[in-house]
Amino acid sequence: MVIPVEEGFDFISSGSSIRYLIKYTLWQAKDLNSKASGLCRRTLDWVIFDTPPSIHSDTIAIASSSQIPILITTPEPTAIADAYGLIKVMNSEEGMKEFFLIVNKVSSEEEGKKVYESIRLVCQKFTTTEPKYAGSIKYNPKLIKNIIGQNPFNDELIKDLTRILNRLSLVQAKPKVSFWERLLAKLKRGG
Repeated sequence: MVIPVEEGFDFISSGSSIRYLIKYTLWQAKDLNSKASGLCRRTLDWVIFDTPPSIHSDTIAIASSSQIPILITTPEPTAIADAYGLIKVMNSEEGMKEFFLIVNKVSSEEEGKKVYESIRLVCQKFTTTEPKYAGSIKYNPKLIKNIIGQNPFNDELIKDLTRILNRLSLVQAKPKVSFWERLLAKLKRGG
């Protein structure tokens, strides 16, 4: 179900897991692909999936099926290690070479760049990829309160997000196989 959030921005909940898709019959999978692709062609310029922060098979399937994989991390050591681990798995198991990195909850753009640089150096040494820096988002102690009030976007966050979007390569060649077909194939392969 498509839920309008504000003009030009809709939300589609995946429920608790996309893993149920592998149980679809061939006909159901083709029907889902047709409906999802049709919806995207008609009304959506971009689809953003927010996946769990882990090296989970669903996360890998979604990220590796995406045209523009964006990883979000924070300055905490465990989050940095998780981001590197996900990049390493997607690089070695899926052959992915292009990733964008956003660093969330930073005190300054400089802190975000330092976190990115630490991940970039490790990736350069131990993988065949080098993530690209998309930007950082400053920590906002009022964010939880704003989310509860259903208004998470303030001027500072909008400024950070605009700067990030301007750095992303949003003009991409159309893939031969749709995102949905790639995702279903990966889920069936891993399931």
